[in-house]
Amino acid sequence: MAGRRTLAHLGRRSGWHPGPRSSLVLFLVLMSLLVVFLGLHRTMRLPMGGHHAWRQADCLSLTAGYQEAGSTFHEGHMHYLGNDGSGASMSDFPLLYWGVGHLWRTTGRSELSYRLLVFVIFLIGQLSLFLAVRRVLQDGVLAAWIAAFLITSPMVAYYANNFLMNMPALSLVLVGWYALVRAVQGQSRGWWVAMLGSFVLAGLMKPTAALSLLGGLGVAFLAGTRWRNTLLGDPPVRPRPVGLLLVAIGCLLPIMAWYVYADHYNASHASGVFLTGISPAWELDRQAIGRVFEGIRVHLRNDYFRPALYPLFALALVAVAGLHRELPRWSLVLLGTLIAGALTIMLLFFPAWEDHDYYSLDQVFLAPLLLTMAALAVRRRWPGMLGRAWVQLVLLALLVHSADHTRRRLIDRHEGWRSRPYDVQFAALMEIGPWLDEHGVSDRARVILLPDRSFNIGLYRMDRKGWSDFGGLSQDPAKLAHCLDLGTTHLVVCNDTLLRSPVLAPYLDHPVGTYRNVHVFELGGPDR
Repeated sequence: MAGRRTLAHLGRRSGWHPGPRSSLVLFLVLMSLLVVFLGLHRTMRLPMGGHHAWRQADCLSLTAGYQEAGSTFHEGHMHYLGNDGSGASMSDFPLLYWGVGHLWRTTGRSELSYRLLVFVIFLIGQLSLFLAVRRVLQDGVLAAWIAAFLITSPMVAYYANNFLMNMPALSLVLVGWYALVRAVQGQSRGWWVAMLGSFVLAGLMKPTAALSLLGGLGVAFLAGTRWRNTLLGDPPVRPRPVGLLLVAIGCLLPIMAWYVYADHYNASHASGVFLTGISPAWELDRQAIGRVFEGIRVHLRNDYFRPALYPLFALALVAVAGLHRELPRWSLVLLGTLIAGALTIMLLFFPAWEDHDYYSLDQVFLAPLLLTMAALAVRRRWPGMLGRAWVQLVLLALLVHSADHTRRRLIDRHEGWRSRPYDVQFAALMEIGPWLDEHGVSDRARVILLPDRSFNIGLYRMDRKGWSDFGGLSQDPAKLAHCLDLGTTHLVVCNDTLLRSPVLAPYLDHPVGTYRNVHVFELGGPDR
């Protein structure tokens, strides 16, 4: 019972301990100040754009597909019509896309409602993190600090009210960890079910978010072996082999089944929009591996956390290693399993780490987990240390320093150089819809939009289905002819230079008109 007593009763003699209501108020005030300081209430109203607008547009386009009458849950469609002209494509379990899409049927398309829903889910995750840490440490002040540090990650703050599924997946992971703490402390079956349900739903939204589920199942498997006392000490549960097998199948089968289905769905429609497999490190040459490591170095400096926090994380790791006897042995095995799992995920999706920070978003829970375990070990060895004024002042200074770094990084992510080409060249597409309707380019039209090299940014903004310049369409007569065979009715050009292209010359004979920098030409097809 030592492990369970550790989580439930440790550390009641280390400084000021406000009651549950007071510590909750402290957490809410701290979170509110950070949300306002970081400007998340302002970015909530921004249109889709900024850092990783490409992936944002894909999510919104799938959501718009569910807004259409007759759409079905298991058949996703995008504005980008792909190789077969169907627009059929799937990736994440589309619960959020489907739900917001149906909401839009009533309210009309509203990116604000999407952002607000994701932000509410994020806040639920943050609250769950705070409550879990408070239960473990029996210290609402430390719990508030640890939860607050998470939102000072530029990556976390940016996606907190964004359109990607990684943030809802992370939030569900945090809900699952709170349920795990309640289950370990109270041995309630309902909390075990809540934990598994949260982890499974997180894994459906993002398969990499199933790391917590896999780690927990791994520890549970060890608890059923003859080596459990040596490896785990006193584990919180000793499952029967048959029961554990049924739980594992019941949890992993839906996740595996969904992504097998999504891969089959995409393959059957020749859709290459989403990666539904792996892209491992061992398939890269030395030069490509070097570029990935350089990208990781940039992310560590700019995107994951303020560099000043890394010494704190290193100190926490040293504390966990040096004071490991103060912690339940099973928790150390779980932490080691999760770290090893995160490194494995990194290797399996290695090229993505060069530019796509959100691939690591649902593993960021390891930071508060490490801090919590370190605080627990220190409090057992030196009960009064973490409640001292100088420790609190150091934590406050780190929090302010990190929040200022994140505020500046968010400005760059929303307004920086990466988003300027799209903001300048394709800004008119956000308001061109009524003009297109007036000039006979209805929402049934199929268009080619140039020179947008993303799948859906421009097409989603103008709310017309068709093809972008992805894959160099504007330079390939065969690809252009293929799009015409699939029913293209109009050509939309947002760059005057392309109007002098000999490849496009045969398609410029029937101008419809010009809206700001957007030139529209009629090509013929079923919409005429």
